[in-house]
Formats: sequence, C-alpha cells, structure tokens
Amino acid sequence: MDSSKGGKDTLTGLWNQKIFLRKLREALPELRDSKQEVSFIFGDIDRFDFINKEYGHQAGDEVLIYLADLAQSTLGKTAIISRFGGDEFAAVLPKVGREESLLRMDQMRRTIEAELHGWLSKKLGISVPKPISISIGIAACPTDGRTEYELLRKASEALYRAKEEGRNQIRLARAETMSTKTTHYTHSQLERLSKLSEELGTSEAELLREGMDDLLLKYEFNEFLDRSLMG
Repeated sequence: MDSSKGGKDTLTGLWNQKIFLRKLREALPELRDSKQEVSFIFGDIDRFDFINKEYGHQAGDEVLIYLADLAQSTLGKTAIISRFGGDEFAAVLPKVGREESLLRMDQMRRTIEAELHGWLSKKLGISVPKPISISIGIAACPTDGRTEYELLRKASEALYRAKEEGRNQIRLARAETMSTKTTHYTHSQLERLSKLSEELGTSEAELLREGMDDLLLKYEFNEFLDRSLMG
C-alpha cells in the first residue's frame, strides 16, 4: 500500500523519497554554484525490526513519528527532511557545513539515546528497558561531492560504517583516493578533460567521479538503495 499522499509520508508528515530527491536535485546546483556549503544526512534506527517484534508495530510507528518531530525541531525550517523508506531518514541542510551538521546530528542522536525509550514506555504504557538509538552518515558539498548521486553514495557508505562499527554513531564521508589509468582513455579525451577542468574550476578527479556516478545511475546501480547494506 502506498504510504504517501501529496508527496508526504502519511505517518510522519515528512517528504517521501521521490519528492525529496527532486528537491535535492533542484536545490543543489544553486547552492553549489553560489559556493554555499550543503550537508546531506542519511540515517536509520538501530535494530528497528527488533522494536517492531518486541513491542509491536504501533511502537515502531511511534518511534518513527518521534524521530520525525525531533528532526524537524533540531534541523530547522530550511532543512529538507524525508522518510526515505522504512526506518531510513534523509535530510539536506542548505548552507550548513560538515562540522555544524555533525554537531546538530550528535545533539539529535544523544536526545534519542537518552529519552526515546522512556518516552515510548510512557506513551504506550509498556516497559522499554534498553535505549533506542540511531546511526547516521554525513556527506557535504563541495567537500565530499558535487552531485546528488555522489552525496547519496558517500553518505550511504558513511552510514554503513556507523552500523558496522557498533551502531549509535555518526560517521563522516571519507576521502576517496583515485588513480587514473591512462590506458583507459585516448589522448584526445584526456586533453579535453584537462581543458574542461580548467574551465569549470574543479579537479579532473571530481569530473571523472561525476561521470562514473552518471554511468552507474544509467544502469540502475545505486548503492544508496541497496537495502542489504543497512541490515
């Protein structure tokens, strides 16, 4: 059953994935071209399946609603926030760099860890003895990427590391090293790449990564949609 109406998720009132991605695609070029920083947040609730199984689906729904309300109050009116799917949330913070977004998300993470299980116990009249937590990945433009697909991919990878390294953590996108094998390109292609890099004021590596992201998208290989990484 479709859980969205008018572009909004009916449970949380946040943007659905389709509208969120459209808004990101629309907002990013202007922010990027005006040299404004923008942060992309990707997160999900730790062991959400256990919450549904142990306390019931109503408890799971209440957790999602709580998280949505907290995100809206913590991230501010300019943030674009989405229920990306299931227990996954995504947000775009215009004009907010990596350090500031890290501080805001850590405030949110700490609040959830300290208060959510007690709030849920009181709300439903049940005992929730263990804290509920979230894991978060952060990528920023232009530091970590210039396209929406690159930001999504890097934030997804950062979220995966947060989960793998123990959950209830925040991880920043990490720098990627890249070595170009010139045998893969013609001399003419490399000359044109160098000229384009100078004209746009960006590195050849960034342009090649952007091209690779477009290629992977063309063949529907979007790492950020691979749910198996979020287990």
